[in-house]
Formats: sequence, C-alpha cells, structure tokens
Amino acid sequence: MARLVIDNSEKKEAVDFTHYATIGRSSRCTLCIKDIKLSRVHCEIVQVEEDYILIDLHSQNGTKLNENLILETILCDGDRLILGKSEVVFYLS
Repeated sequence: MARLVIDNSEKKEAVDFTHYATIGRSSRCTLCIKDIKLSRVHCEIVQVEEDYILIDLHSQNGTKLNENLILETILCDGDRLILGKSEVVFYLS
C-alpha cells in the first residue's frame, strides 16, 4: 500500500491507495486538489510489480518530481511532487 500526503495552504490530507491513483482537480480523482494550476486529471500513479510509476497525463503546467519536470518516472519513498501550487509527498507504507 502507498500513501499520498498533500500539504498546501487550504488543507493537509493523506490518502492511502493500493494499485492505482489519480491526482487532479476533479472530484473523481483519488486525490482531489482544488488548485487552479492543476488539470482536471493531472497525473496518475500505477503500481507495476514492486514499483509505483508516476505518469503526467499531458497536463498543461507539467508535473515536477523533486524539482525536475517529468513525463514518467518510478517513485521512491519520500519523493515530493510539485503540482501547480501544491506539494504532494509519496510514501510507501
């Protein structure tokens, strides 16, 4: 199981998930963040065997991992995602 923790000016929230998660402004996302700079469905995290892969879904403002703009990458425990004005931290439980 993995966990996403968002800490922005509006709220601090933790969301646990298993094999798949979406992040964006849409209420249909696993982690819904009310941030005008996010796409409705901004990015996704998919578990492939033991790895969790972060995939940018052609978002308008991009997805940053530890300050680097990415399209797709394998996540590690404690990685920091910069999505619009928000920061999300990825944890392996």
